[in-house]
Amino acid sequence: WEARREFKGERLFIRPLKPSDERRLKELFYSQSPETTWLRFGVPLKALSEKQFQELVAIDSRQSFALGVFAGERPRQRLVAVARYFTLPGERMAEAAFTVHDDYQRRGIGGFLIDYLAWAAESKGLEGFKAQMLSGNSRMRAALASRFSRVAATDRAGQAEVQVLFKDRRRAGDPRVQAGGRHVAA
Repeated sequence: WEARREFKGERLFIRPLKPSDERRLKELFYSQSPETTWLRFGVPLKALSEKQFQELVAIDSRQSFALGVFAGERPRQRLVAVARYFTLPGERMAEAAFTVHDDYQRRGIGGFLIDYLAWAAESKGLEGFKAQMLSGNSRMRAALASRFSRVAATDRAGQAEVQVLFKDRRRAGDPRVQAGGRHVAA
């Protein structure tokens, strides 16, 4: 599940989140702009509780999965993006969420994470993602539309519920394999 990938000239490390990433997740949350937080959570959050942070890094890999994108070298790596999904037992669609720190936006990280998370979820037998987002989150909508041939959306009162099916993915296969067939595992 681990990979190294270059985004706009910077090599980043991608791997599943783990409980020891709690401090890094807090640093990501508190260092991003209020707009980025608002677009991710749909409300102007200023803080999360300790319990919320712990839940966000406690991944069980049956019903939830989260990928982190890290800049720098160990042990001083900085968490710069997170992609996650969760589902309830017996459901075929997973709730997905993505955030990329302001300093790392517009580098292709979000699109890569959509592909990677979809590939991981499909390998677990899931059929697609659903997501709640602000209706005006045009960058997330564009990122999904670039990755899926069909994006279903229902807008109500400033909120959108979006659904994508993995059978509609534009890029099939392991996203860690770059064009030309090179595997970029860590």
